[in-house]
Amino acid sequence: MSYYPEILFALFILPGGSLGDCLNIPNDIVCEAVDDEELTRLLGQYANTSTSPLRLTIRKSPLLHLSHQLFEPVIPHLWNLRLESDTIVNEIPSGSFEGLKNLRSLDLTGNKIAHLHAGDFAGLTSLRGLKLERNPLMIWPRGF
Repeated sequence: MSYYPEILFALFILPGGSLGDCLNIPNDIVCEAVDDEELTRLLGQYANTSTSPLRLTIRKSPLLHLSHQLFEPVIPHLWNLRLESDTIVNEIPSGSFEGLKNLRSLDLTGNKIAHLHAGDFAGLTSLRGLKLERNPLMIWPRGF
């Protein structure tokens, strides 16, 4: 992968929160059915071992309480965030992406987002890609 030359950290979490095998995928964390405590611990470990850009994928985690505090340990490193497959229900909690000014890609595919609000993506000054596919969106903010 040409844009991430170093393989410093790879971590996969299997359903139920058990630790999976580390794979040779540069700077990836992929979690499925993870809760706040487990994700906070994993992101803290990443922040202590790497300063390289991070790609974070969270799947099928409806018990996760999405907030900017959750991403705090890796805010400067988080470049790609995928929250998919029923991780977000109805709407994005206010301030969830606050402070993620280095985030370049946000993928919210396959959730149950029905409402978007004007401030949902405020402060994402580096954002170049946003995916909202397979969401039952009914309300869009003006100017979106």
